[in-house]
Amino acid sequence: MSIHNKYIQSLFKSHYIDLCNKSYWYVKDVDKSKDIVQEVFLSILEKKKLDHIQDLKSYLFKSVINNSLKHIEREKRFQPLENGIVKAIPTENSMESMIISSEGKEELLSEINILPTKCKEVFVLCVLEGMSYKDAGIKQGVSVNTVKTQIKKSYKILRNSLKNKTILFFSIKNSIFS
Repeated sequence: MSIHNKYIQSLFKSHYIDLCNKSYWYVKDVDKSKDIVQEVFLSILEKKKLDHIQDLKSYLFKSVINNSLKHIEREKRFQPLENGIVKAIPTENSMESMIISSEGKEELLSEINILPTKCKEVFVLCVLEGMSYKDAGIKQGVSVNTVKTQIKKSYKILRNSLKNKTILFFSIKNSIFS
């Protein structure tokens, strides 16, 4: 084990809990905060030279904060999708709202099923199941950029096919599968 790796390992042992707590303060999820801290340490391990970093402890904390904020931004992008169609229509449990919700789900599912095969697969993995772009890319055997392109294409197709039905397009996940 190189001196570089030993130093990183000692930093990991001494600051891991504090870094996880810092990340948790932002993301409010223990597992996600642990993942974020581990990703930061992996990225540092991949760097061969750390000479340009004057204070590595500060760098670690700043990296964890930045990665936590990036995670929050990714989550916000899909938050309207997770709020559910039910929130876009009256919240009372009337027969009318149940029919609208049921029809909306069916129409939305049929539009998703019309998507091109690869777009549909990636859309379901990332948007409906909440999988990260990276994990979806690994599962599909494609790059993260390909996943992003397919998601973008899926949204464009859905936007065009549902443009007159704004209630449907505001949300997808919870209302369909809850």
